[in-house]
Amino acid sequence: MKKINKVKKTVKTGTTAMKIGAGLATAGVAAASYYFYKSKGAGKHRKTAAKLATDIKRVILTESEHLGKASVRAKKGIAGKRSK
Repeated sequence: MKKINKVKKTVKTGTTAMKIGAGLATAGVAAASYYFYKSKGAGKHRKTAAKLATDIKRVILTESEHLGKASVRAKKGIAGKRSK
């Protein structure tokens, strides 16, 4: 009976994860660019996104006025809460 030596191949898991993450990020960018620039309602989509961004900015500024010189963490908390 022959003995077969199994060779273990070591692979850095971080490298594979980075490649998968980069592929997903690229797909996301492609989908967003199509949505905002090439689809039928692209102009409408851009206007809606701009309106939402200015609305969120306005709310963040009004809610952070009472904080004064608050930390960046507190202001990011307001932004995260508002964008949901």
